[in-house]
Amino acid sequence: MSLEDILKGVEARTHQEIENLNRYYESKKSEILEKHKHSVSSIQSSYSHQTEESARTLELSVLSSAQMEALKIVRTRQEELLEDFLDRAEEVISGYRKSQRYAALLSRLVKIAREALGNDCIISVAREDKDKLPAGVKATESDDDGVQKYGGIIASSSDGSLELNLSLKEIFSGIREKLISSILERLEE
Repeated sequence: MSLEDILKGVEARTHQEIENLNRYYESKKSEILEKHKHSVSSIQSSYSHQTEESARTLELSVLSSAQMEALKIVRTRQEELLEDFLDRAEEVISGYRKSQRYAALLSRLVKIAREALGNDCIISVAREDKDKLPAGVKATESDDDGVQKYGGIIASSSDGSLELNLSLKEIFSGIREKLISSILERLEE
């Protein structure tokens, strides 16, 4: 068996393993998104019901000061529940780096960065994440707080003109804003 045959075999196995990881990541991503949708739907339903009850009460009678205070308490509690949910979601995100799926996520983020910025883009990660990158990916150490604390990557075009922040903190921040907006919109209905 020639060296070329061995290298082709290794390359084929590597490609197959990457495909398996991508399929696994996609199935887990779908699973997480489904859980996320279910959680959001449950929260929206709960808050919608509470808001409808409050609206009916306001329409049926003039609220006394005690009733107004009770309404304030409910709204404060709703805000506390929302913050508690978001804090727990942030804990999950911050712990994701320790999961077995994190390396597959890094691989997917590198693929996204390369598709967006080209194969010669510069990948930056936290020092402890360098060994979790796919084979052959060279990376620099990132000093970004979001990458250091939560994980993910920051990619720059080879000429430095474009930057793509794929840190888990930045991804979560986008999700968090949409979630807050959606919940607050439901509360106002």
